[in-house]
Amino acid sequence: MTVYRTAATVEPEKPRLFPLEKILTVSARDYCESVERRLSDYRLVGVHAEEDYLSEFQKKVPRETEVVVEYVYASKGNCGRISGTALIPKPKKESTDTSGSVSRSS
Repeated sequence: MTVYRTAATVEPEKPRLFPLEKILTVSARDYCESVERRLSDYRLVGVHAEEDYLSEFQKKVPRETEVVVEYVYASKGNCGRISGTALIPKPKKESTDTSGSVSRSS
């Protein structure tokens, strides 16, 4: 008896949902102050969803996001709009201070 192998079934990857505990209503400036960083340490990206489902918003948050701030949900009739600002840490760069020595910023 000959045994034939069939193609392996691969389940589609489930969409990654951004963690709810990292979606905040505070301002970007207040968040930065609370973690002792500057707003200029982040790249800001608007995230928007027209759906009424928070999970659809969570799927749209960029993967490298540290936190979403200024979260707002507004509804009109049976249509909802969700928006927030994703704070994405900028890559750390080398900087030179006034003495000429090179240091890594944190």
